[in-house]
Amino acid sequence: MERGAHPKSFEPGELVVETHCGPGRVAGLERRDGQTFVVVQHRTRGTCAVPEAEVSSRLRRAMPPPEAQRLLGLLQAQDGGADERPWALRVPEFERARARGSAEDKARMLHRLYRSPYAESPGEERVRRDLEQELLEEISAVLDVPRPVLEDRVHGLHPAFRRGAPVRPEPRRPTSPHERRPKSPVRISGLDFLGTFAVGEALAVGDPAFLSSSFDDLQDAAPFNFRQRARPGEWLAFVREGWGHTCMVSAVHRDHAARFGALIEEAQPIQTVYAESGQMAFVDAALREDEGFRDALLAAPSPHIVKERGCIVGSRLVAGVYRVMAALRNGQLVLVSVDLDIDMPSDDDED
Repeated sequence: MERGAHPKSFEPGELVVETHCGPGRVAGLERRDGQTFVVVQHRTRGTCAVPEAEVSSRLRRAMPPPEAQRLLGLLQAQDGGADERPWALRVPEFERARARGSAEDKARMLHRLYRSPYAESPGEERVRRDLEQELLEEISAVLDVPRPVLEDRVHGLHPAFRRGAPVRPEPRRPTSPHERRPKSPVRISGLDFLGTFAVGEALAVGDPAFLSSSFDDLQDAAPFNFRQRARPGEWLAFVREGWGHTCMVSAVHRDHAARFGALIEEAQPIQTVYAESGQMAFVDAALREDEGFRDALLAAPSPHIVKERGCIVGSRLVAGVYRVMAALRNGQLVLVSVDLDIDMPSDDDED
């Protein structure tokens, strides 16, 4: 399944996998505008012409039938127990497998999802469908079995797809911080003071499970995180509650807290962020590689100040795309705010 083959090394009728369109058969070579293209005929998506210069990065030979049978057997195996960890702790592993993993990595991740005794959450369903799109599509093409037939065959073996499967129980968390919030140094109408945290040179914003630099280039409907130079010092965090969930989270540098209202008015969109776990975090970027801090962040109740270096809140949604609003002074953040009731449409939604 190695990449890097020369266009002329692909034979007409050979089964290949194209990065964007998936598996198909080589229809032949085509010459136009001074370029050579490998033309691939897909079963359901028409034809795809891959320029010679992109063949090494976009085209590879499909896995051989014995490998497809082996991976299918792995997916059908009825051993293995449930992963009891919260989705926020598990999802980074699945995203790494989806973005950079081998076919076997993806098969093992799928199998872990299949063996859960609980009904799928929306986040689990999305990742499972993405992995199946890549892996089962290729296996079905190699074995010449329609993908829906394969899915029915595999899904029927596992507890996650049984009718009436129970919802995964919520993990036990520490006592809600609502009972012990400190007194705010400034009063802001309509918002509850969450606490203070310290920031060094930059603020990292995003899904708490995806704040490390290893996810900087990973993107779904929007990037999972971003970082921005920020005013160093003490920051004040505020939340707005409504209907049993956090509607909004804002943080402002202490020196600018008295002008919070004016800063919110002038704040402009700076980034959209995809929150797979349904949570949003603002943290000192210097700690985003710290495993101890990350574990504390993911285990914290919501909303919460974490180790006085960041805050975390949860939305009413399991996953969503949110617009981050910001106010800057001299190129540094002094205010950042996310309205968790406004789930931005993704490109897929607009289609």
